Amino acid sequence: LGILFAVPVALAINVVIVALGQILAAVFRGVGAVLQGTLLLILSPLFLLSAVLNGAVIDGNSAGDSGGGAYSFLEGMAVVGGQFSGNNATTGGGMYNDGCSPTIRNTSFCGNYALWSGGAVFNKQNAPSFEGCAIVGNRASYYGSAVFNEVSGGMYLNVTVCNNKAGYTTIHDWFANPLY
Repeated sequence: LGILFAVPVALAINVVIVALGQILAAVFRGVGAVLQGTLLLILSPLFLLSAVLNGAVIDGNSAGDSGGGAYSFLEGMAVVGGQFSGNNATTGGGMYNDGCSPTIRNTSFCGNYALWSGGAVFNKQNAPSFEGCAIVGNRASYYGSAVFNEVSGGMYLNVTVCNNKAGYTTIHDWFANPLY
């Protein structure tokens, strides 16, 4: 079992319930991180090489660089029935996935903001899977108010994307070829 795998970067008091490889319930509200990710997902060698964030609410957080709500580099990670709302960062206001390919199911990304790109989600060099998600009302000053894919593939199945606002694009694929 994981000794440490969910770390609120700013060490604010948050609730995390972990059992048998799953975060069963978590609330991360109003945390600020200096560089990356309010919630860093870190792999413990004893943690069965995967993690599931189940029913988490990640709301009103910020990061000075990437991943206002969460910064993930954990391969095999999944988010099920979660909510990312009101988070902000320079890139990846809601979530930043760096070199890993998470599975995101039945999760909403609403009202997140990125100063540059990826208002809801920023994917870098990966192939994430989004299924049954809602990406609504997010903003980015330049590219990808909903999603920014950088050198990424992946799949978006039954995903609702609406009312997102950016200077240029809602979904931006930079050297990327995801399946929509």
